[in-house]
Amino acid sequence: MEEAYLTYASKCFLDTKKGPADAISEKVKNLQVCAENYLFEEIYENKPKVVIAMGAEVTRLLLHTTGSIHKHQSSVQRGKIKDFEFDVIPTFSI
Repeated sequence: MEEAYLTYASKCFLDTKKGPADAISEKVKNLQVCAENYLFEEIYENKPKVVIAMGAEVTRLLLHTTGSIHKHQSSVQRGKIKDFEFDVIPTFSI
């Protein structure tokens, strides 16, 4: 590997004092807003060949899909931001 670039979508999550269901909903909303305003632009500017998506929420955002990521897990998918296409390898977060 010649070059690697690391970023975290988890920096988009905000602490919340709500109940568990509301907290998850709030985190997903925060992630979506952050991705649209920051993460997608960061990927577009850096133009990686491959993005390893760690977790279902990020995978759904990068692949513009909803539902389970099990069918996509550990297989190469194509992501697109504006006119830039890249490979996405979905994984479960640890």
